This record gives sequence, structure tokens and C-alpha cells, in this order.
Amino acid sequence: MQSYYQPGGLAGLVNLAWVLMLGLLALTLQLEFITFNIWTLIATVIFVLAVLFMILRRKVELTNDYIHLKQILSFNRLSIRLDGIKHVQMTKHGMIFDYNDNSYDILLSKKMRNAIEQKTGVK
Repeated sequence: MQSYYQPGGLAGLVNLAWVLMLGLLALTLQLEFITFNIWTLIATVIFVLAVLFMILRRKVELTNDYIHLKQILSFNRLSIRLDGIKHVQMTKHGMIFDYNDNSYDILLSKKMRNAIEQKTGVK
């Protein structure tokens, strides 16, 4: 089963803030120059590409034994063994867990969250 994920907590908020600053730059350029010019177009295209890249590049795949997280700028994926995760907390929109002394907070779709919940047996 495959789906998309986003980092939760403060890391996700900081990530989103950087991308929204690109959108704010495009809006500021549009309002400052009154007419639509090449700099506004460039900033808008960069903003749209950054949003698409941020959303479509983060994929989560659930197999029988692993959760595979594909990150934005990495060609490798983070493979998390289901029996190795500890302190699992299912939140309203995702999950928080510890794996190899690292804490992960991810936002998931409801379908993926329920599938992981069934595999781990945690509610």
C-alpha cells in the first residue's frame, strides 16, 4: 500500500513556512510592480514547483514487515521495521513513534493510518 506523508510537529511547520515564503515573495512582487512581469512569473513558478515537489516526493509504503519512507532530497528510503518501532501513538491525523533512538512524527492519510494501526496493533 502506498500513500503520501508530511512531517508533523515543528519540523513540518518550519518546512511549510519556507515554502510559503516563496509564495509570499511572488505575491509581494506582484503587488509591488502592479503589472505582471518576468520576476513575478519566475517566483510563482518556483513556488508551485516547490509545493508539488514537497507533496509528491514524500511517499510512504507499507509492506508486511516494513514502513518505507521516501524523503524529499534522498534517493534512498528510510525503512522502518514494524516490530522495531516503540512508543507508538496514533494521533488524529498521523502517528508518533520511536525507532532506533529517533523520534518520528508524521502526518498520514486516514486510510494509511488505519492500515498501519492494524499492522502494529496499536490504537
